[in-house]
Amino acid sequence: MIGASETWFDNVKTLLEQDTTLVINAGCTFEYNMNTLVDNITMTGAQITRTDAAGNSYPPFQKLFPIDTVIKPNRPLRAGIKYAIVGDVGSGSYRNPKASQYALDYRTYYPGAETTYKYYVSDKNTGLDVTATYPKTILTNKIVVRFELAHSTPPTWTIYNGATQLATGTNTSIAAFGTTNAGTVTIYYNGTSWSTTEPTTPAAPVNMTSLRVTAGAVSGKYIGLIEMSPRWVIDTTSRIVNFTISAETSSNADDVLPVGLVSANSLSMSMVSYEDPREVVAFDKSMTFDATKTYLYKRVEVAPYYKVYHSSGTLSDSVGTYYRINQGIFYVDNWSIEEFGDVSLTALDGAKILQEMTAPSIVCKEFSTISILRTLLDNIGFTNYNFNTTASDKSIFAPRYWWTDDGRTVWEAIQQLCRDSQMVAVLDDKNVLQFYTREFLFNSSDPIDWNFRYDASGSNLPNILSFNKNDLSSANQVKVLWSSVTSNEYLGNAQPLWKSSVSDLGALSLDENLPSTRTASTTPNYMTLRAVVQNEASRGQILDSFSGYVVIDSEIIEYDAVQYFYYDLNGSKQEVWIEDYPMALKYLGQGQAGASNYGPNNRYRIKTRGAFGTSPANHYANAQGILDSWSGYEVKLA
Repeated sequence: MIGASETWFDNVKTLLEQDTTLVINAGCTFEYNMNTLVDNITMTGAQITRTDAAGNSYPPFQKLFPIDTVIKPNRPLRAGIKYAIVGDVGSGSYRNPKASQYALDYRTYYPGAETTYKYYVSDKNTGLDVTATYPKTILTNKIVVRFELAHSTPPTWTIYNGATQLATGTNTSIAAFGTTNAGTVTIYYNGTSWSTTEPTTPAAPVNMTSLRVTAGAVSGKYIGLIEMSPRWVIDTTSRIVNFTISAETSSNADDVLPVGLVSANSLSMSMVSYEDPREVVAFDKSMTFDATKTYLYKRVEVAPYYKVYHSSGTLSDSVGTYYRINQGIFYVDNWSIEEFGDVSLTALDGAKILQEMTAPSIVCKEFSTISILRTLLDNIGFTNYNFNTTASDKSIFAPRYWWTDDGRTVWEAIQQLCRDSQMVAVLDDKNVLQFYTREFLFNSSDPIDWNFRYDASGSNLPNILSFNKNDLSSANQVKVLWSSVTSNEYLGNAQPLWKSSVSDLGALSLDENLPSTRTASTTPNYMTLRAVVQNEASRGQILDSFSGYVVIDSEIIEYDAVQYFYYDLNGSKQEVWIEDYPMALKYLGQGQAGASNYGPNNRYRIKTRGAFGTSPANHYANAQGILDSWSGYEVKLA
């Protein structure tokens, strides 16, 4: 993957397009989160207390903001999820959660004891002081601390190894909102001291048994702590034989729709460990950490990259200067170590985390697809996501109701939403889950990212080595799902060869006179019908089909569309004829969110009068019309 946002992008692109000789090497780092590899970590820190009317002290936030959450394995990679505390929700800090756009750096939710994602807060006007004590000696050369900036940004911070101060700084060294790692402070060990500057090569780790984080108080504010984790980063470049990355956006290339079920990117890597005893070993939590070992364990973070050597490169090694092109962040899923030292492992990108988490119970009413995804991911503390849409994206729609299914994972819920809305979800090289709407993907006005050439063009060389074309006539393709019907001669019974599907009947009242002369070719060409019994779900449309038949008195009338209204983004009311469900979703996405801004007009477009041999007749909306159709005679008796 080559990130266009990188400063060296143009240089590397020119190098790949114009140079005939490329010197490329592979590299990789492993990163261990010690909070994942060690159990029974002891957490200490001030617990917020209040006093009731009887003078008794109690901890109201103990279950809402527990201190041990800051060492959990699944933590947000940036700030942005705020839980509301009375007196800490400012004016203008809340937006419509159903809208596609949320023009704030953070989202505010109500905390609950059963909430999936939680973090810790210090008391108002009080500094933060939290310590994690490990039951055995751990190794670290990188420490990550994250604050929830939606509450406040602490003016100062300090990180300790036991009683020894490692690093201290001010709020200027805490990544601000608008950056990919908002709220984060990361310090690195360079072999002699700790600093916020990352070394080119990971240094040998130091021992640690206690990690302490403090932060200065903020007047009238709470301080939120998301994570404090000691990491150990090692360079495994010398052990790599080869690696292959499979990057996919859809799990089935032959699907009828452009987007099937979105899939995860995967990494297959071969390594060697020929020492005796072996230095690449499977990790067990009972082991004592050894800095000479490379451990294989579930969820170890693997960061492969390519070295593209060039005189203008930003990094250097024994071969020369090079550009480092990251290939993404992956998490070890399984591995094998052969007796002769050959090692192979398979890892998945950040989707692995979402594939292992059961979706929380969520019900959304008239939320846009983007707001559903935002709510789902925020609920589990997954903040590294981004939505790519056009300025007036019409492919975004809002289902009437959407809810998570029991037992399904978060990734399965995302797959369902992406397939229904034809949205692509893929993690990029910076571990950010990028969503691309259908209209954004197929926007012909976008500039071309890369040109493929069969012949040279100026200084640019041809870059097509081979080309295979596979046409899928998906526009004319139909997928039929059916179950065969069989008969059983031995039991003496037989199933029917065909059985009609379930049909629904609805009762409506005629709200407007319908003369026999009104047909599909006249103006107006509709009949106005209203549901006899109207509930919230029907919203006025009792007939669930957009085409069918209506019986009025003794006449059968065929209709082929239902008129809907919607208010566009400019607030103007529009009326359209809806012929099928996809059209209904299309115009739902073009209108403003909310039940009052979209719905049927109770008008059904006439296709055929007097269907099935019945005779067209005058139909009246009320009894007076029926009475007017009769002629009265006065009878006088002598």
